[in-house]
Amino acid sequence: MSEEAAAPGAHAALAGHEIVATLHVGTKAMVYRARRTGESTTRVLKTQRTDHPSAGSLRRLRAEFDLLRDIADDRVVHALDFVPDGNRTVLVLEDVAGTALRR
Repeated sequence: MSEEAAAPGAHAALAGHEIVATLHVGTKAMVYRARRTGESTTRVLKTQRTDHPSAGSLRRLRAEFDLLRDIADDRVVHALDFVPDGNRTVLVLEDVAGTALRR
């Protein structure tokens, strides 16, 4: 999906963030560029695609957060937060300027 694609109406706000763009919609996860309400800095939000994720899906997203949080390297995107949002959870990542590898 295009980086400039609009966010779906159902997810105009997610975990206290305003969705700016949809970066990726996969079979299991969605990735958005978002701005925390009241701030100008953008972040990247990754969440499960389903409104009722499995325990395994939650564990995988939490493991991704833990791994990224423990890596202290400026060449790796930093995990900022892991927050609940309704029935799902949201991995909040720093937004770095760049181009997707597949481009």
